[in-house]
Amino acid sequence: MSLDTDASSSNTPNLFGSRRSRLFVGRRGLAASSISTVLLVGAIVLILFVAPGGAVFRYYFFNFHDMRIAWDGHSSQGISALSRSLFTNVWMFLVSEVLVLFFGLTIAWVRISHTPVLFPVRTLVTVYTDVFRGVPLLIVVYLVGDGVPALKLGFVSNQSPAIYGVVALTLTYSAYVSEVLRAGINSVPHGQLLAARSLGLTPTSTMRRVVLPQAVRTVIPPLLNDFVSLQKDTALVSVLGVIEIANAGQISASTLFNGSGLVAAALFFSEAATSGGIYFSSCLARTSSATKAPWAFMVPCAMIPCPSRNRSGNTPVYSTGTSWAKSLSTKRTCKSPGFRSTLPLTTIPPMRNRFAAGALPATTWLGS
Repeated sequence: MSLDTDASSSNTPNLFGSRRSRLFVGRRGLAASSISTVLLVGAIVLILFVAPGGAVFRYYFFNFHDMRIAWDGHSSQGISALSRSLFTNVWMFLVSEVLVLFFGLTIAWVRISHTPVLFPVRTLVTVYTDVFRGVPLLIVVYLVGDGVPALKLGFVSNQSPAIYGVVALTLTYSAYVSEVLRAGINSVPHGQLLAARSLGLTPTSTMRRVVLPQAVRTVIPPLLNDFVSLQKDTALVSVLGVIEIANAGQISASTLFNGSGLVAAALFFSEAATSGGIYFSSCLARTSSATKAPWAFMVPCAMIPCPSRNRSGNTPVYSTGTSWAKSLSTKRTCKSPGFRSTLPLTTIPPMRNRFAAGALPATTWLGS
């Protein structure tokens, strides 16, 4: 049976919709979606303009003059500019994201390992994951921001509140991301590991070249959700006195007695989350459309046995290539000293099984 899936998602029938909903396709579907959009927007506008307190609500949250003052700042009135404070959120998010990915992957690797030497470390990270997934982030921010300076550890206790906020975010979200990555690693079929080990790859190379590329593709959607939450939770660092965009909006609201600055801060968070979601979704869609078999995502050529003929006769010689397969099409090109061969993806799994069973040599070079 072929592994190719030529049917795109756009041609897949909607099996979960009612019969009436499946009738609204083409022009009928366009008309129905347009009418429903107009009705929804009209209902929202009607509430804002017809409600008894609609005028007060619009003045307090959608006053563009006060929103401009909050965005640019006003030093004489003590209003911090939202346009400068947002960079605090951005750098805290970027630094925390890198640290969370590193520590999350490390914790996931420790938890799935079975080495007896790592038993105490494995127990420790298990307790850490359970504790920090259950403690609210706001409490962690208070504990780190107020507790670490109280320890009087010299350089460690003399950092800025923003640094302690990054530490609190990293501690909490590393626990979440580690579980997401561990689930993605465990979702990789066990046959992939057996095939890699039968070809002579070390456990580290197997994890780096075979398991992680497939696991990362699986966990991109939940990772995106965690990072959107991380980007929003940078606003909680304001309880330590950090002037970030949410705190700047609160200062402008208490000074101008108008909440338009808070709306501007909310628009920033919404735009950042939406832009990141659209970008990663488009990348995932392009990857999914280019990949014909789920197990073949970013598999190196070293994992694909390529048949050729030796120089003395017609006996097939199987070799493992050394270069990465750059194409994710239905065929894959392997390069090694002495030959260049192209194999359809449908022929790879049987050969991989023959390697795993020991029927074929794992490393027989044509040039040797």
